[in-house]
Amino acid sequence: MDRITQAANPDPECLNELLFADDQALFSPDKDTLQEHINQLNRQCEAHGMRINIKKTEAITFSRNETTTAFNIEGNALLNATEFKYLGSFFTKDSRIDREIEVRCQKANSISYQLAPLLKHESIPIATKAKLINSIFLTTLTYQCQTWPLTQGLKNKLVTCEMRCLRKVVNKTRRDKTRNEVIRAQVGATPVLQHVENQQIKWFGHLMRMPTDQPAHQAFNSRYSGKRPRGRPRRRWSDSVADTLKGHNNSLCEASHLAVERRLHLPATPNGTSGRKKVK
Repeated sequence: MDRITQAANPDPECLNELLFADDQALFSPDKDTLQEHINQLNRQCEAHGMRINIKKTEAITFSRNETTTAFNIEGNALLNATEFKYLGSFFTKDSRIDREIEVRCQKANSISYQLAPLLKHESIPIATKAKLINSIFLTTLTYQCQTWPLTQGLKNKLVTCEMRCLRKVVNKTRRDKTRNEVIRAQVGATPVLQHVENQQIKWFGHLMRMPTDQPAHQAFNSRYSGKRPRGRPRRRWSDSVADTLKGHNNSLCEASHLAVERRLHLPATPNGTSGRKKVK
């Protein structure tokens, strides 16, 4: 498969495809370039006795406007999707992560309901319940959170989902009017926003140390020319990282040097940076 993708790529120096097992994604800012890439990939697959499944192949146009672009394989039009799932994450036409956060909260709520008999059980220590929350609930809620550009509204959704689970441990409801900080202190679980910040800083460190030919490094350092649309600029992932670093008296430039030297660390949570107590 690697030989096929390399032979079909019209511009190997450009980041224009992602390949994971049998899942492949092609992308380009230019319609004609992307169509040519599709045609070459189809020809290479046929030359090796393979065929692209048109029913399972979808096209999506990322734009703030309600626009669609037609693509085809040998005259067969591809389905224009408004969203699609790739490696567990949802991508939508407007390039926002609201849909992804919604799905994460739904899955985390499902986990919370399944764990409810254990979280409410009086004979199980709270420390054990906190470990269940950190290892199962929190990881489900924050899956692939390393690249989330979170706005305040999305943060509120994550906190709401988190507190819905924590209240089950202390047998409290919103009518009890107990502050979130008090409930977190009683449970001892890792706060979801702090976990997200730690994961994003870890990923930022990996990104700074990556070789320049890695796709993630190329995507982070790529720049596209063109006119920005009217209105407030959307929040970027680098903005979230910069705000986190600013809260710890660091800048992106300083953090980049610290990351290369493996000296970039955020203050640990009460139970450790990952929410688990370190065992000596």
